[in-house]
Amino acid sequence: MTETNVAPVTKSGKVVRARWSIMLSLMFLTMFNYFDRINIAFVAPIFHKTYGISSVDLGWIFAAWALGFFLFAIPTSKLADVKGPKTTLSIFATMWGLACIGLGFIANTVYLFMMRLFLGVGESPAFPITTKYAGQWFKEGSRGVPIGVNGFGLGLGLIVGPLFAIYLLKSFGWPWVFFGTGLVTLLWVVVLRVILSNSPSRHRGMSSKDVSALDAEVGKGHSKNADSGEVLKIRSFLSYPSTWGIIFGVFGIIYVQFFFLNWLPSYLVTVRHFTVIKSIFYTIIPGIGAAIGALLGGFLTDGLARVTKDHKTIARKIPFFSLALLIALLQIPALSSPSPLVAVAVVAVINFMIQWGLVIIHTISIRIAGNRSAASFDSFVQVVFGMAAFASGFFTGYLIHYSGYNGAAGISTIIGIITALAFVVLYRDIRLAKTAAEEPPKTVTFA
Repeated sequence: MTETNVAPVTKSGKVVRARWSIMLSLMFLTMFNYFDRINIAFVAPIFHKTYGISSVDLGWIFAAWALGFFLFAIPTSKLADVKGPKTTLSIFATMWGLACIGLGFIANTVYLFMMRLFLGVGESPAFPITTKYAGQWFKEGSRGVPIGVNGFGLGLGLIVGPLFAIYLLKSFGWPWVFFGTGLVTLLWVVVLRVILSNSPSRHRGMSSKDVSALDAEVGKGHSKNADSGEVLKIRSFLSYPSTWGIIFGVFGIIYVQFFFLNWLPSYLVTVRHFTVIKSIFYTIIPGIGAAIGALLGGFLTDGLARVTKDHKTIARKIPFFSLALLIALLQIPALSSPSPLVAVAVVAVINFMIQWGLVIIHTISIRIAGNRSAASFDSFVQVVFGMAAFASGFFTGYLIHYSGYNGAAGISTIIGIITALAFVVLYRDIRLAKTAAEEPPKTVTFA
């Protein structure tokens, strides 16, 4: 039976201002997050030409970020559920800012690998913490938009980031591509310390009346319990086919995402014979697709939930499967187009669909785990995310070396098709935990 949340929307102006100041501040952090993780792709052609770093070595360097990311996604996100999201995010965002700055000092494969590893560790709790904030401050059925707004920051990172990289590269040289973005991240951590709180009840701008208004909307007792949260055990949700459906679905679209994030600038320089600056400029077009997909995807996801009364198949399963399959099938047409502009435009469409798909996945995380354990479950999703990014970086480096970009795209297409089919076969709408507004479940219920 489909469950819907019919709680009235709060009319407290302080609640509205607090919730959106938090989500907007996290949106800008996501902008820095994504540019910090992909800025090395813009410098990769320089590393290859000037310092002799091969495509295989670049694959290892790209994969290093993902290795740190998926190894630490669960422990850092558990820390957010236990110690609070503000505390955890402040520590690890500082770490990734410093690691990004560190990338600018030495163009050596081993050193770059280690700095990228630390960068991945620092970024690992960011998206689960954002999901947790969405669960704390928004009711079910209204979380797609805030999650989409956060994803819009990703697109901004792919639009503003290349322009910033071009300026830094032309004005100061390649090390400042890392110095500049790392410093901006560290400055933003100071802003987050002012805006964020570990829970609504501890937010400096919220009175007890405001907290009660939020409780009425999101769930009774929510704000009192949100500080500590609950950590879901991995074993408990790995026993369900739906979890494996999510694993395959996320793996497929993220593998494709990082194929283009990591290698598009190098592809444009190597195959299309662009200059480095021109290749960076062209990556703005896919970034626009990602930004629109994240923002519009939030509205579309919430709209489908409302129109279909949160129908388990129409609202989530069919849209995600359709997106994942199209993402896989469009890769080879993107690279084989005779026009570079058409090629990057198709990549923009792929990015649009990837970001919409990720909005669906993050809303599924809150639904499955409840708002008190959202960071724990979403951290598991981030582990899969990191594994896919690692595999994409590692294997693509070898595939490009031995079979070129089209061969790498062919393998990526096959992976995307298989994982999309696995998702549609395995996924069912399941709840492993109730929200704070509900009684603890005696058994797992299927909506």
